[in-house]
Amino acid sequence: MQTELCLFSAESRNDLIARAEAAERELRAAPEAPLRAVAAKLAAAWQPDAACLSVVAGSADELARKLAHAAKRLREPERTRLQDRSGIYYYDEPLARGGRTAFLFPGEGAQYANMLRDVCASFPEARRPFDLADRACREAAGDFLPSAHVFPAGAAEADADASLWGMEEAIEAVVGADTALLELTRRLQIRPDAAVGHSSGELVAVEAAGAVRYADDAARVESLKAGYQLMRTLTRREGVPEGILLTAGGIERSVIDAHLARFTGDLLLAMDNCPHQYIVCARPAVADAVERGLMEAGAIVTRLPFARPYHTSWFEPVLDAIRGYLDGFTLEPPAVPFYSCATADVFPDDPAKVRDLCVAQWAQPVRFRETVEKMYADGVRVFV
Repeated sequence: MQTELCLFSAESRNDLIARAEAAERELRAAPEAPLRAVAAKLAAAWQPDAACLSVVAGSADELARKLAHAAKRLREPERTRLQDRSGIYYYDEPLARGGRTAFLFPGEGAQYANMLRDVCASFPEARRPFDLADRACREAAGDFLPSAHVFPAGAAEADADASLWGMEEAIEAVVGADTALLELTRRLQIRPDAAVGHSSGELVAVEAAGAVRYADDAARVESLKAGYQLMRTLTRREGVPEGILLTAGGIERSVIDAHLARFTGDLLLAMDNCPHQYIVCARPAVADAVERGLMEAGAIVTRLPFARPYHTSWFEPVLDAIRGYLDGFTLEPPAVPFYSCATADVFPDDPAKVRDLCVAQWAQPVRFRETVEKMYADGVRVFV
């Protein structure tokens, strides 16, 4: 079902309640009203600095029901916000008014079959990056189309998620999705005050920060082609140790540190994602013992379906190839603060140092928790 974002604004919270109740009555009287027209009319009159209520709905009737629910909740004096999973949002003090907004681009592991399918069907800007990735890979290899894995059809659909875990498929899918959402926000005229990329998400975050610019589609295709060729090179590169990646959740950092000490040289920290979720990389010979030890310590452990030692010193043998790829970019000083998960700090303005750090991060742990804390300390309050 196609949905619409309906934006209501008024001078005060009481005025907003009255506005919602009036809109509900109008919708009850005309339940067949085209929702797209309703949403467009609301958007044209929306005042972002006023009291705002946002509702996601799939029909006029659904919108009317949600408005009735929202008005009832907003009449509760102790309630300062609405954040209903059904798609109703209101805040007495919106975070964006008192802080900055950052775009956060996920990396490999975020991909799944049919991601953004509904968005791509509604916004050509979102579909275009996938089309350009197909064009680039077709020119580079002739037989590989990323969209066939992201948007599978027929018999391929049953095995779609599994097919997205190869290095080539995964990186192309993630970069395509990250770029699609970047292009969509540009179309909506949403500009970030800061940017950060988690692992391979940095490949798009650097563009969101203004450090990389593409003159036209042809330039973007050449970059995508070079990126795909890099992935093919890395998958065939010898001298890279196999590393089993294990996620460990629900435990303190001290448990991870104890295991790193116990398996010195055979176990490395790859990602510190949040206070109770980490990813470690183990040599195959000790992977089972590490998994058992973490589970006995109370961790929820999942073995990732690929064995690439990303973000550890074991990945250093491929840094020369990654540098060769990034040397093909003309980098500029970032236009907005651009954070590195390798240093948990802002990238330098010097393009040469930006390049060095973009290369080095592939063999260093992802310090995502520390990076988000640093961004918050710097005034970021909304992470998109």
